[in-house]
Amino acid sequence: MINWGIIAPGRIAHNFCEAVEVVQGQRVLAAASRNLERSEAFCSEKGVERAYGSYAQMLKDGEVDAVYIASPHRFHADSVRESLEAGKHVLCEKPVTVNAGELKPLIELARQKGLFFMEAMWSKFLPAWQYMKEDGLKELGEVKRIRADFSFGGHRDPQDRLLNIDLAGGSILDMGIYVLSMALWMGGGKPDEVKSFGRIGETGVDVQDSYLLRWKSGVEAVLCSSLEVNGPCSAEIAGTDCTIVAERPFWGAQKLRLVNEDGERTVDFPHRANGFEYEIEEAGRCIAAGLVESPRHTHKEMLEMMELMDGMRAEWGFRYPFE
Repeated sequence: MINWGIIAPGRIAHNFCEAVEVVQGQRVLAAASRNLERSEAFCSEKGVERAYGSYAQMLKDGEVDAVYIASPHRFHADSVRESLEAGKHVLCEKPVTVNAGELKPLIELARQKGLFFMEAMWSKFLPAWQYMKEDGLKELGEVKRIRADFSFGGHRDPQDRLLNIDLAGGSILDMGIYVLSMALWMGGGKPDEVKSFGRIGETGVDVQDSYLLRWKSGVEAVLCSSLEVNGPCSAEIAGTDCTIVAERPFWGAQKLRLVNEDGERTVDFPHRANGFEYEIEEAGRCIAAGLVESPRHTHKEMLEMMELMDGMRAEWGFRYPFE
């Protein structure tokens, strides 16, 4: 049995708890918040045994094997480091850190201690995404173009996490990472050419971004993310023989449309819970096998993504005040 402890039991931590229920050999044993009442309320609602009023207290619990970090982006690096130093395996919400400079020493620390460490890029473990990467490639032929959009409007509260510069808010780290992950996932890794545009809003964070990626292989990706508009939130992988469309929301796809000159067909990939169960299963498999990283989302891939987003933000002249 792998016992999980949750750092920062907010909305996304509820999804984690619901998903663990359908995963064999794993359970949430504890949750920690800086506010004990909040932690107790979460544990009461989710049937979690142990509530802690500080992260440090939970990390001293010898029965907690692994930690799921669900705090705002700015605090990820500190929580990962503290968890690894306490001897815990780590699954950290995306983006795993704010920049590559924060990530590199954490990867080194995990390797030194022989502990599993992975960014919770849940989409890559979904059956629909796995189909695109494996069986789908056989139908696509040669991939030529990738298009993806993650755009939700209506974010107007300047204190909202997404718009708060002190919490590392903004479009690229929260939403752009999904379209970029899809592109690198299907495009063949780190692109050879990158051009991007980011528009900075009133609170100082990027609110609407566009990304153009090209590979020497001939693949091109046209991507966008926005906190201001309501976009299609779908993705298309176009190949020489077929196009695969991941329906809205593509990052949690449960349905794919395969379109070719003979027509189209739909393939369904229903989640057993909410989709988080697949990354949790992968983390459990890797921990049981004594791995420090997942071969399906490696430390190298995590670092390349952070470096890519760092380069884009540098192109826009956008840095967080705490960097």
